[in-house]
Amino acid sequence: MQELVSVIIPVYNVEKYLPKCLDSIVNQTYNNLQIILVNDGTKDNSLEICQEYQNRDCRIQIINKENGGLSSARNKGLEYAEGKYCLFIDSDDYVELDLIENAVGRMEEENADLVVFGFDRFCEGIEDIETFRVQNEIDEINNLKNRLHFIADTYYQYKIAYEVWNKIYRLDIIKKYDIWYEDNHIIFAEDICFNSYYMMYVNKVVKMDKVLYHYLIRDDSLTGGLAGMIKPKVQKFHVLLQYIYTYMLNNDDSKYLINHFEYLYASLLHDQYKRVTVGEIPENLHEVENLDFFRQMSERAYKSRWKFPGFFGFKIGDLLIDECFIVYHRNQKKMIMLASKLIQTKRMIRTLLKNKLK
Repeated sequence: MQELVSVIIPVYNVEKYLPKCLDSIVNQTYNNLQIILVNDGTKDNSLEICQEYQNRDCRIQIINKENGGLSSARNKGLEYAEGKYCLFIDSDDYVELDLIENAVGRMEEENADLVVFGFDRFCEGIEDIETFRVQNEIDEINNLKNRLHFIADTYYQYKIAYEVWNKIYRLDIIKKYDIWYEDNHIIFAEDICFNSYYMMYVNKVVKMDKVLYHYLIRDDSLTGGLAGMIKPKVQKFHVLLQYIYTYMLNNDDSKYLINHFEYLYASLLHDQYKRVTVGEIPENLHEVENLDFFRQMSERAYKSRWKFPGFFGFKIGDLLIDECFIVYHRNQKKMIMLASKLIQTKRMIRTLLKNKLK
Protein backbone atom coordinates (compact mmCIF):
# COMPACT_ATOMS: atom_id res chain seq x y z
CA MET A 1 0.00 0.00 0.00
CA GLN A 2 1.36 3.41 -0.95
CA GLU A 3 1.65 6.01 1.82
CA LEU A 4 -0.06 9.34 1.15
CA VAL A 5 2.30 12.10 0.02
CA SER A 6 1.25 15.77 0.28
CA VAL A 7 2.64 17.91 -2.54
CA ILE A 8 2.43 21.62 -1.73
CA ILE A 9 2.64 24.04 -4.66
CA PRO A 10 2.25 27.82 -4.09
CA VAL A 11 0.77 29.53 -7.15
CA TYR A 12 1.23 33.20 -8.03
CA ASN A 13 1.36 34.68 -11.55
CA VAL A 14 2.89 31.62 -13.21
CA GLU A 15 0.45 30.95 -16.07
CA LYS A 16 3.36 30.57 -18.47
CA TYR A 17 5.01 27.79 -16.46
CA LEU A 18 2.22 26.15 -14.46
CA PRO A 19 0.99 23.54 -16.98
CA LYS A 20 4.45 21.99 -17.30
CA CYS A 21 4.79 21.92 -13.52
CA LEU A 22 1.39 20.31 -12.97
CA ASP A 23 1.86 17.80 -15.78
CA SER A 24 5.02 16.59 -14.06
CA ILE A 25 3.08 16.06 -10.81
CA VAL A 26 -0.21 14.53 -11.96
CA ASN A 27 1.69 12.07 -14.17
CA GLN A 28 3.94 10.78 -11.40
CA THR A 29 4.55 7.03 -11.32
CA TYR A 30 3.54 7.23 -7.65
CA ASN A 31 -0.23 7.63 -7.42
CA ASN A 32 -1.27 8.22 -3.79
CA LEU A 33 -0.89 12.00 -3.79
CA GLN A 34 -2.61 14.93 -2.13
CA ILE A 35 -1.79 17.77 -4.51
CA ILE A 36 -2.33 21.09 -2.73
CA LEU A 37 -2.35 24.15 -4.98
CA VAL A 38 -2.25 27.31 -2.88
CA ASN A 39 -3.57 30.25 -4.87
CA ASP A 40 -1.70 33.13 -3.28
CA GLY A 41 -3.93 35.84 -4.77
CA THR A 42 -2.68 35.31 -8.31
CA LYS A 43 -3.58 38.07 -10.78
CA ASP A 44 -3.14 36.20 -14.05
CA ASN A 45 -4.85 33.07 -15.40
CA SER A 46 -3.08 30.69 -13.02
CA LEU A 47 -6.23 30.00 -10.99
CA GLU A 48 -8.16 29.02 -14.14
CA ILE A 49 -5.35 26.62 -15.05
CA CYS A 50 -5.49 25.11 -11.55
CA GLN A 51 -9.24 24.63 -11.88
CA GLU A 52 -8.86 22.95 -15.26
CA TYR A 53 -6.43 20.43 -13.78
CA GLN A 54 -8.66 19.92 -10.72
CA ASN A 55 -11.58 19.05 -13.02
CA ARG A 56 -9.44 16.28 -14.53
CA ASP A 57 -7.76 15.02 -11.34
CA CYS A 58 -9.59 14.50 -8.05
CA ARG A 59 -6.29 14.44 -6.12
CA ILE A 60 -5.95 18.20 -6.63
CA GLN A 61 -7.11 20.53 -3.86
CA ILE A 62 -7.15 24.31 -4.43
CA ILE A 63 -6.73 26.63 -1.45
CA ASN A 64 -7.47 30.29 -2.09
CA LYS A 65 -5.94 33.03 0.04
CA GLU A 66 -4.94 36.66 -0.12
CA ASN A 67 -1.45 37.35 -1.36
CA GLY A 68 1.03 36.89 1.45
CA GLY A 69 4.18 35.60 -0.19
CA LEU A 70 5.89 32.24 -0.58
CA SER A 71 6.22 31.43 3.13
CA SER A 72 2.59 32.26 3.82
CA ALA A 73 1.45 30.06 0.93
CA ARG A 74 3.59 27.10 1.99
CA ASN A 75 2.35 27.44 5.58
CA LYS A 76 -1.24 27.44 4.35
CA GLY A 77 -0.50 24.27 2.42
CA LEU A 78 0.94 22.65 5.55
CA GLU A 79 -2.31 23.38 7.40
CA TYR A 80 -4.17 21.17 4.91
CA ALA A 81 -1.48 18.52 4.42
CA GLU A 82 -2.53 15.03 5.55
CA GLY A 83 0.17 12.78 4.12
CA LYS A 84 2.88 10.80 5.83
CA TYR A 85 5.42 12.61 3.68
CA CYS A 86 5.57 16.15 2.36
CA LEU A 87 7.12 17.66 -0.75
CA PHE A 88 7.40 21.34 -1.72
CA ILE A 89 7.39 22.27 -5.42
CA ASP A 90 7.74 25.73 -6.93
CA SER A 91 5.08 26.33 -9.57
CA ASP A 92 7.50 27.53 -12.26
CA ASP A 93 9.63 24.38 -11.99
CA TYR A 94 9.06 20.78 -13.04
CA VAL A 95 10.18 17.37 -11.82
CA GLU A 96 11.02 13.94 -13.16
CA LEU A 97 8.00 11.64 -13.34
CA ASP A 98 9.57 9.12 -10.95
CA LEU A 99 10.69 11.65 -8.33
CA ILE A 100 8.15 10.70 -5.67
CA GLU A 101 8.44 6.97 -6.30
CA ASN A 102 12.21 7.16 -5.87
CA ALA A 103 12.16 9.47 -2.84
CA VAL A 104 9.41 7.64 -0.96
CA GLY A 105 11.01 4.31 -1.78
CA ARG A 106 14.23 5.39 -0.07
CA MET A 107 12.29 6.89 2.86
CA GLU A 108 10.51 3.59 3.41
CA GLU A 109 13.54 1.34 2.85
CA GLU A 110 15.72 3.19 5.33
CA ASN A 111 13.05 4.51 7.73
CA ALA A 112 14.60 7.92 7.03
CA ASP A 113 13.55 11.36 8.26
CA LEU A 114 14.81 13.20 5.18
CA VAL A 115 15.66 12.25 1.60
CA VAL A 116 17.74 14.57 -0.59
CA PHE A 117 18.12 14.36 -4.39
CA GLY A 118 19.89 16.22 -7.19
CA PHE A 119 18.60 19.01 -9.43
CA ASP A 120 19.31 21.17 -12.46
CA ARG A 121 19.21 24.97 -12.53
CA PHE A 122 18.43 26.59 -15.88
CA CYS A 123 17.42 29.91 -17.42
CA GLU A 124 14.84 30.34 -20.14
CA GLY A 125 16.45 30.00 -23.55
CA ILE A 126 19.79 28.96 -22.03
CA GLU A 127 21.23 25.52 -21.51
CA ASP A 128 21.53 24.16 -17.97
CA ILE A 129 23.85 26.41 -15.99
CA GLU A 130 24.32 23.99 -13.10
CA THR A 131 23.69 20.38 -12.19
CA PHE A 132 23.79 19.64 -8.49
CA ARG A 133 24.32 16.07 -7.34
CA VAL A 134 24.72 14.46 -3.96
CA GLN A 135 26.58 11.25 -3.23
CA ASN A 136 24.63 8.06 -2.54
CA GLU A 137 25.11 8.07 1.23
CA ILE A 138 23.23 7.69 4.48
CA ASP A 139 23.99 10.02 7.38
CA GLU A 140 23.18 8.76 10.86
CA ILE A 141 22.70 11.59 13.35
CA ASN A 142 22.86 9.84 16.71
CA ASN A 143 24.40 12.39 19.06
CA LEU A 144 24.61 16.14 19.60
CA LYS A 145 28.05 16.54 18.03
CA ASN A 146 26.89 14.70 14.89
CA ARG A 147 23.88 17.01 14.68
CA LEU A 148 26.04 20.13 14.97
CA HIS A 149 28.41 18.73 12.35
CA PHE A 150 25.59 17.79 9.97
CA ILE A 151 24.00 21.25 10.10
CA ALA A 152 27.26 23.24 10.05
CA ASP A 153 29.36 21.18 7.66
CA THR A 154 26.90 19.21 5.52
CA TYR A 155 23.94 21.57 5.27
CA TYR A 156 25.50 25.05 5.64
CA GLN A 157 28.37 24.12 3.31
CA TYR A 158 25.72 23.39 0.64
CA LYS A 159 26.54 19.69 0.35
CA ILE A 160 22.82 18.87 0.18
CA ALA A 161 21.74 22.36 -1.06
CA TYR A 162 19.87 24.98 0.98
CA GLU A 163 16.55 24.63 -0.81
CA VAL A 164 13.46 22.72 0.35
CA TRP A 165 12.41 21.54 -3.11
CA ASN A 166 15.17 18.93 -3.48
CA LYS A 167 14.07 17.19 -0.30
CA ILE A 168 11.15 15.14 0.98
CA TYR A 169 10.06 15.44 4.62
CA ARG A 170 8.13 13.56 7.26
CA LEU A 171 5.00 15.51 8.04
CA ASP A 172 4.76 14.17 11.61
CA ILE A 173 8.09 15.83 12.50
CA ILE A 174 6.93 19.14 11.00
CA LYS A 175 3.66 19.10 12.94
CA LYS A 176 4.97 17.66 16.21
CA TYR A 177 7.65 20.33 16.55
CA ASP A 178 5.55 23.15 15.08
CA ILE A 179 7.95 23.85 12.20
CA TRP A 180 6.74 26.58 9.85
CA TYR A 181 8.20 28.97 7.32
CA GLU A 182 9.23 32.35 8.66
CA ASP A 183 7.90 35.36 6.75
CA ASN A 184 9.94 35.68 3.55
CA HIS A 185 9.37 39.44 3.63
CA ILE A 186 11.60 39.44 6.74
CA ILE A 187 13.76 36.37 6.20
CA PHE A 188 15.60 36.36 2.89
CA ALA A 189 16.31 32.61 2.86
CA GLU A 190 13.22 31.08 4.43
CA ASP A 191 14.28 27.65 3.13
CA ILE A 192 17.44 27.74 5.26
CA CYS A 193 15.40 28.71 8.29
CA PHE A 194 12.88 25.92 7.78
CA ASN A 195 15.54 23.28 7.16
CA SER A 196 17.62 24.42 10.15
CA TYR A 197 14.58 23.92 12.38
CA TYR A 198 13.74 20.55 10.82
CA MET A 199 17.30 19.23 11.09
CA MET A 200 17.20 19.62 14.86
CA TYR A 201 14.97 16.52 14.91
CA VAL A 202 16.18 14.19 12.15
CA ASN A 203 18.10 11.02 12.91
CA LYS A 204 18.68 9.59 9.45
CA VAL A 205 19.25 11.39 6.14
CA VAL A 206 19.38 9.56 2.82
CA LYS A 207 21.16 11.17 -0.14
CA MET A 208 20.35 10.10 -3.70
CA ASP A 209 22.60 10.93 -6.65
CA LYS A 210 19.68 11.06 -9.11
CA VAL A 211 18.77 14.42 -10.66
CA LEU A 212 15.00 14.61 -10.15
CA TYR A 213 14.15 18.33 -9.95
CA HIS A 214 14.47 21.11 -12.55
CA TYR A 215 14.64 24.65 -11.19
CA LEU A 216 13.98 27.70 -13.37
CA ILE A 217 15.89 30.91 -12.64
CA ARG A 218 13.73 33.90 -13.59
CA ASP A 219 14.94 37.50 -13.61
CA ASP A 220 11.73 38.53 -11.83
CA SER A 221 12.12 35.94 -9.07
CA LEU A 222 12.48 36.83 -5.38
CA THR A 223 16.23 36.16 -5.54
CA GLY A 224 16.68 38.60 -8.44
CA GLY A 225 17.77 36.04 -11.00
CA LEU A 226 21.43 35.25 -11.59
CA ALA A 227 22.64 38.64 -10.35
CA GLY A 228 20.76 38.19 -7.08
CA MET A 229 22.40 34.80 -6.48
CA ILE A 230 25.90 36.29 -6.67
CA LYS A 231 25.67 39.42 -4.52
CA PRO A 232 26.59 39.02 -0.83
CA LYS A 233 23.72 39.58 1.60
CA VAL A 234 25.52 39.85 4.93
CA GLN A 235 22.84 41.88 6.70
CA LYS A 236 20.03 39.59 5.55
CA PHE A 237 21.95 36.51 6.64
CA HIS A 238 22.46 38.01 10.09
CA VAL A 239 18.71 38.44 10.43
CA LEU A 240 18.32 34.83 9.30
CA LEU A 241 20.91 33.62 11.81
CA GLN A 242 19.18 35.50 14.63
CA TYR A 243 15.93 33.67 13.85
CA ILE A 244 17.73 30.31 13.84
CA TYR A 245 19.52 31.18 17.10
CA THR A 246 16.25 32.13 18.79
CA TYR A 247 14.47 28.96 17.64
CA MET A 248 17.34 26.77 18.86
CA LEU A 249 17.50 28.66 22.13
CA ASN A 250 13.82 27.98 22.73
CA ASN A 251 13.70 24.39 21.47
CA ASP A 252 17.08 22.75 22.10
CA ASP A 253 16.81 21.52 25.69
CA SER A 254 20.46 20.43 25.76
CA LYS A 255 21.61 23.91 24.60
CA TYR A 256 24.46 22.13 22.79
CA LEU A 257 23.74 23.85 19.46
CA ILE A 258 23.45 27.23 21.18
CA ASN A 259 26.69 26.72 23.10
CA HIS A 260 28.46 25.94 19.83
CA PHE A 261 26.52 28.34 17.64
CA GLU A 262 29.70 30.06 16.43
CA TYR A 263 30.34 26.98 14.24
CA LEU A 264 26.93 27.45 12.58
CA TYR A 265 27.47 31.21 12.39
CA ALA A 266 30.90 31.04 10.76
CA SER A 267 29.85 28.30 8.36
CA LEU A 268 26.74 30.04 7.02
CA LEU A 269 28.44 33.46 6.76
CA HIS A 270 31.18 31.82 4.72
CA ASP A 271 28.62 31.44 1.93
CA GLN A 272 28.40 35.25 1.82
CA TYR A 273 32.05 36.14 2.46
CA LYS A 274 33.28 33.88 -0.35
CA ARG A 275 31.44 36.08 -2.86
CA VAL A 276 34.04 38.84 -2.38
CA THR A 277 37.80 38.89 -1.84
CA VAL A 278 39.02 38.66 1.74
CA GLY A 279 40.09 42.29 1.68
CA GLU A 280 36.58 43.36 0.66
CA ILE A 281 34.86 41.69 3.62
CA PRO A 282 35.05 44.74 5.97
CA GLU A 283 33.18 47.02 3.56
CA ASN A 284 30.33 44.48 3.47
CA LEU A 285 29.86 44.68 7.24
CA HIS A 286 28.68 48.28 7.56
CA GLU A 287 25.01 47.27 7.85
CA VAL A 288 25.66 44.90 10.77
CA GLU A 289 28.46 46.81 12.52
CA ASN A 290 26.21 47.99 15.34
CA LEU A 291 24.31 44.75 15.90
CA ASP A 292 24.97 43.13 19.28
CA PHE A 293 24.40 39.73 17.69
CA PHE A 294 27.11 40.38 15.10
CA ARG A 295 29.64 41.54 17.70
CA GLN A 296 28.90 38.65 20.02
CA MET A 297 29.02 35.93 17.39
CA SER A 298 31.98 37.26 15.42
CA GLU A 299 33.99 37.40 18.65
CA ARG A 300 32.96 33.87 19.60
CA ALA A 301 33.93 32.67 16.12
CA TYR A 302 37.29 34.44 16.36
CA LYS A 303 38.06 32.80 19.72
CA SER A 304 37.11 29.35 18.37
CA ARG A 305 38.83 29.75 14.99
CA TRP A 306 41.72 27.36 15.66
CA LYS A 307 39.22 24.54 16.28
CA PHE A 308 37.59 24.97 12.86
CA PRO A 309 40.12 22.89 10.81
CA GLY A 310 39.55 19.92 13.11
CA PHE A 311 35.79 20.28 12.81
CA PHE A 312 35.31 21.23 9.14
CA GLY A 313 38.50 19.80 7.65
CA PHE A 314 41.55 21.84 6.69
CA LYS A 315 40.26 23.43 3.49
CA ILE A 316 37.10 25.03 4.91
CA GLY A 317 38.59 25.44 8.37
CA ASP A 318 41.50 27.44 6.98
CA LEU A 319 39.14 29.69 5.03
CA LEU A 320 37.07 30.29 8.15
CA ILE A 321 40.19 31.19 10.16
CA ASP A 322 41.07 33.84 7.58
CA GLU A 323 37.53 35.23 7.53
CA CYS A 324 37.29 35.35 11.33
CA PHE A 325 40.62 37.19 11.48
CA ILE A 326 39.55 39.78 8.88
CA VAL A 327 36.15 40.36 10.52
CA TYR A 328 37.67 40.72 13.98
CA HIS A 329 40.26 43.27 12.76
CA ARG A 330 37.89 44.92 10.28
CA ASN A 331 38.59 48.49 11.47
CA GLN A 332 42.39 48.23 11.21
CA LYS A 333 42.90 49.20 7.58
CA LYS A 334 46.67 48.70 7.40
CA MET A 335 46.42 45.27 9.00
CA ILE A 336 43.58 44.29 6.65
CA MET A 337 45.59 45.41 3.62
CA LEU A 338 48.66 43.41 4.68
CA ALA A 339 46.69 40.37 5.86
CA SER A 340 44.60 40.15 2.70
CA LYS A 341 47.76 40.16 0.55
CA LEU A 342 49.31 37.41 2.70
CA ILE A 343 46.11 35.36 2.63
CA GLN A 344 45.80 35.74 -1.13
CA THR A 345 49.42 34.65 -1.58
CA LYS A 346 48.86 31.65 0.70
CA ARG A 347 45.83 30.58 -1.30
CA MET A 348 47.67 30.96 -4.62
CA ILE A 349 50.48 28.74 -3.33
CA ARG A 350 48.00 26.17 -2.08
CA THR A 351 46.20 26.15 -5.44
CA LEU A 352 49.50 25.70 -7.30
CA LEU A 353 50.49 22.81 -5.03
CA LYS A 354 47.08 21.23 -5.47
CA ASN A 355 47.30 21.47 -9.27
CA LYS A 356 50.84 20.09 -9.22
CA LEU A 357 49.75 17.03 -7.26
CA LYS A 358 46.94 16.22 -9.70
